[in-house]
Amino acid sequence: MKTLVLTLALLVSVPMLAHASINVCHTGETITRTSLRGDIPGCEHINAIGSDITIYDIAKTLIQTVPRKYLKWDANIIVGSKLVEMSQAEKDVVDAEEAQAQADAETARQEAFDNALADSTEAEATFQRVDDYIDSIDSYAKLRTFLKRQARYIYKTRNQM
Repeated sequence: MKTLVLTLALLVSVPMLAHASINVCHTGETITRTSLRGDIPGCEHINAIGSDITIYDIAKTLIQTVPRKYLKWDANIIVGSKLVEMSQAEKDVVDAEEAQAQADAETARQEAFDNALADSTEAEATFQRVDDYIDSIDSYAKLRTFLKRQARYIYKTRNQM
């Protein structure tokens, strides 16, 4: 009888001691962080206890299979997981914003390079050497050599910034 009581007590207490939870940190709809372990203060907690087990499974699957940038927190959902995958239109907007940010960063990097090159006196001396060399080109072979050198120089200097 003691064994039966201990076994039942153990079976009842183990799920409580080893419960799993997911933490979802968000600002509005934007997911800022997710964690499958521990409790993060200030974040939403999705527990794998009782009736939340289905919601927990849905959230865990989303976190494991969908990139975080395509997840959102939908506070308007009353029943079910508030962690949802974005629609394709929303994903397209996220991708467009990301591509624009990368393009803006590249443009800024190139402008910084061009400004640094244009403002330096070393650049003026280099441009003078280039002008002199261009003026001295009198054959196709020299032109090819010059263009190859310039392409290598531009490639090296752009990749150093």
